[in-house]
Amino acid sequence: MLTYLPIATAIVVTVFAYFVLERWWAARRSTHFLLWGFGLILYAIGSYTASLYAVFGWQLGWGEWNFRFWYLSGAVLVAAWMGQGTVFLLWPRIAKPTLVLLTAGSVFAAYLIFSASVDPQILIAGAPELTGKEVLPTNVRLVTPFFNIYGVLTLIGGALWSAFYYWHQRTYFNRMMGNILIAAGFMMPAVGGSLNRFGIQGLSLSLFVGP
Repeated sequence: MLTYLPIATAIVVTVFAYFVLERWWAARRSTHFLLWGFGLILYAIGSYTASLYAVFGWQLGWGEWNFRFWYLSGAVLVAAWMGQGTVFLLWPRIAKPTLVLLTAGSVFAAYLIFSASVDPQILIAGAPELTGKEVLPTNVRLVTPFFNIYGVLTLIGGALWSAFYYWHQRTYFNRMMGNILIAAGFMMPAVGGSLNRFGIQGLSLSLFVGP
């Protein structure tokens, strides 16, 4: 069953991305919707590439490219870019400088990931899920926590801050609960990623539950 979860996740996230980008297109000036939509596209790419591995396993020829795109979009960038949308919504004074830094960091991360050597033996042997452990050099994998910590602080932190604001104002109970659910949802991939690092299969399930 877990084999097909990345496919379901990719479909669900693609639908979410469509509606979020539709909101941005209607408003045009709502940059946070654009960045959230871009983050969801990264989420979808990570899910589609994970589903290709789940269904076909490691394939000579395109398996390495599939892995690199998965690691860049799903493991490194998605949380940070989703969080950047929240920065534009809640903290506009620092939005543009942090966007410049995030863009530069993303380009650097892409260079590292696509130029690094890959040792796919654990994936060729049939690892249950895609993983960067033992596949990419340590210096490349060390960039991942910086992006994910930024994403957690901005996306989950922003959702919890908004929930606290609505709770304190005693207004918009539905928005308060919505922000709590957003924070809980995006904590799930972090939990799944931690399980993945300890060799426990659960990343696909957490990514499916997250959205």
